[in-house]
Amino acid sequence: MSDKQKEATLQITGMTCAACSNRIEKGLKKIEGVKEANVNLALERSTIIFDPSKTSPQAFEEKIEKLIEDIMNDMVDSITFTSPPAVREFFEFAKRNNKFDSLKDMLNNNVLVVSVGPSTSNMLGQFHVLVDITPNTYRMGPMIKELADHISSY
Repeated sequence: MSDKQKEATLQITGMTCAACSNRIEKGLKKIEGVKEANVNLALERSTIIFDPSKTSPQAFEEKIEKLIEDIMNDMVDSITFTSPPAVREFFEFAKRNNKFDSLKDMLNNNVLVVSVGPSTSNMLGQFHVLVDITPNTYRMGPMIKELADHISSY
């Protein structure tokens, strides 16, 4: 690691398989300024080497904030939730930023909410969010197929 780079370790919950950690790692590597990202599924943590003149650990929270803002501005038609910990982290972030109630209202009235399975749906229910689509087979592929089928029916 050069003098112009910094290292950050982030706790990442909600990963349920190697595919999840690989997707997160690929997503992190796409952020401008990230030189290296390693996601450890077992430890639920990511080590990121980045150029602080181009990005920061706060940039990751800003991406979540942007998603919430896009939902609030009616720019999101559908959203998928793939694990109970991901649901919990998302809504806890919204609560910390005083956006929970309005986010919940938008999801329940303006956004198609898709859940990968019953445990994720139950967690959404704990936050009083209604689920529109849950696949019969509780996996990512069937979830996306059901979403695509639903959208193509319009």
